[in-house]
Amino acid sequence: MIAERFHQVEEKIRAAQARRTNVPKDVPVTLVAVTKNHDVEAMREAIDAGAVEIGENRIQEAESKYPVLDRDVKWHLIGHLQTNKAKKAVKYFDLIHSVDTVHLADALNHEAAKLDKVQPILVQVNLAKEDSKSGVYY
Repeated sequence: MIAERFHQVEEKIRAAQARRTNVPKDVPVTLVAVTKNHDVEAMREAIDAGAVEIGENRIQEAESKYPVLDRDVKWHLIGHLQTNKAKKAVKYFDLIHSVDTVHLADALNHEAAKLDKVQPILVQVNLAKEDSKSGVYY
């Protein structure tokens, strides 16, 4: 069932790519299979269906799955990250989404340097400059 749904999503992405007008049709789209609250068997089924990018929103969940997954994938941290968890985030994740402070970016860079790693991140920007929203703004 997971494989069938995964392929349906892939087909919807291809159809959307064919329809787009403001972006060249050959610009790639990355499908991240979010495995939050799913067991390792479900993850394996998604990966065997073609998922190569896996998203988790908690370090603890990835930490328990990582050593037993036995599949070659790119790990994305998609949830909020506290600075005190930067060391583990750098250890387990290939891409960290929603970096929302300069302090967190510095902590990730510091931990990555210890592993001789350049840690790719995505910065969350608070365009509205609202205090109730997360993200950096100047």
